[in-house]
Amino acid sequence: FGYCCVYLIIEGENLSHQLGYYPMFKSWGKAEFMSLSALIFLPSCLLRNLSWLSYFSALGVFSSLCLLVGLVATGLIEDVPPNPDFCTPPACTGSLLVPSATDPIHMGHTLEMLGLIMVGFAGHAVF
Repeated sequence: FGYCCVYLIIEGENLSHQLGYYPMFKSWGKAEFMSLSALIFLPSCLLRNLSWLSYFSALGVFSSLCLLVGLVATGLIEDVPPNPDFCTPPACTGSLLVPSATDPIHMGHTLEMLGLIMVGFAGHAVF
């Protein structure tokens, strides 16, 4: 039960970050986004035939492949401008072909990195 609550909190946070900029969702708080994520995910728990979950799994694999293709394509293009809300050039300009200068190890963010990796792979046993 605790994992389900944490999952809904995480998905509500993700939805608030992704949809919060649209005018329809500007007045929504975190509780409304958590309720929306529950309305999206909980019906999959009520399926009588669990083989239908394989379609959702295939959709997840297809989405991951599309994300990988988009990431590699964006990395290969050298003229993608950086988002000024997050960084200012030349600190964040670069691509896979011409990478920007960076430090190889950031030990101060190790725990945050491990937490993000564990959350990302906790529910992806299908891979």
